[in-house]
Amino acid sequence: MRVVYINKYFFPMQRHSGIMNFAYDLSNNLAQKFDLEVISWKYSKGLKSIEDLTDYRLRRVGKPFRLKSAYVLKRLQPDLIILGSGIKYPEILLFVTLFVKLINPSIPIIIYQHSITKSPKISLTWFFNRICAGFWFSNPFIKDKILKRLFEKAIYVPVGIDPARLKKPSSIKKKGIVRIGYFGHLNKAKGVDRLLEAFLKLDLENCELFMAGEGPLTEKLKELAGGRKDVYINGYFREVISYINSCDILVFPFRDAASILGLSLSCLEGISLGKPIIASNNITLTPIVRHKYNGFIFDRNDDLVHYLKLLVEDEKKREIMGRRSKEISEEYSIKKVVKRISNIIEEVLSARGN
Repeated sequence: MRVVYINKYFFPMQRHSGIMNFAYDLSNNLAQKFDLEVISWKYSKGLKSIEDLTDYRLRRVGKPFRLKSAYVLKRLQPDLIILGSGIKYPEILLFVTLFVKLINPSIPIIIYQHSITKSPKISLTWFFNRICAGFWFSNPFIKDKILKRLFEKAIYVPVGIDPARLKKPSSIKKKGIVRIGYFGHLNKAKGVDRLLEAFLKLDLENCELFMAGEGPLTEKLKELAGGRKDVYINGYFREVISYINSCDILVFPFRDAASILGLSLSCLEGISLGKPIIASNNITLTPIVRHKYNGFIFDRNDDLVHYLKLLVEDEKKREIMGRRSKEISEEYSIKKVVKRISNIIEEVLSARGN
């Protein structure tokens, strides 16, 4: 059974993205079930247009990405297309889907909405329901509370994590220091400034704040830190897992869910590594972090300070919550996700007589 998965961002790239990491894990495991080809963006002239990876072929196309992808599909003539979408606006997604369908009218298309999307108008869903063989949402709240009544073929297909990708040694840190970690874009939507302000209020001697990422708040954060030796503001690390694993506590202080993978992949990586989590009350985090079980959910900045202090000072609680995180992560195994996807694809193609 030949399947083509389209996802604009794919390894290797300098751009760090939860969607990109998930697409990589998903492709590696889908290839165990199907004759898989992946189409992604050729963002640099130095990249090969076609590359045979371990179990599947990667095709990179230039701009305009969607247009060229549609014509590559016409040549490949797969049994099914999975259109991975990080597009937040339904109007743009519909235009892209219509174009792919126009060029490939006989091939069933399933949209896999990787990121959080805005709720579409009812008039738009009429088109989606008629041109798509399926619509998958990677966030349970989006599917069940916002779009359930609008999409006839809406299915919740969660994001998965591949534990095999996480087997990395910890980076070095000072002995006896509790490391609080943040990994992601340094922007207002991700709320990294909230974390730094909370950390500065803690003013504890036995802990440090380790942040990795880039974004428009970088200089503001450095200014706010004031040269403190217990605050580390790094850029992106290509091999970031070892640094995540070096942390005793992970914090996700998101203000907004827009353009984030349906379930935060960094948070999934954190719980898979057995870390206690402190997270804001955000739909990309609350399905993973269970308040007072494997971490804490906060609404107010004062609560963030309180929960940080509690976990920094209680090693036993960190250990217990870390073990519970590890247990929860098993629900999001990429192998379980791919098994569900495989069953759905077989049902779709069987219904079409393939």
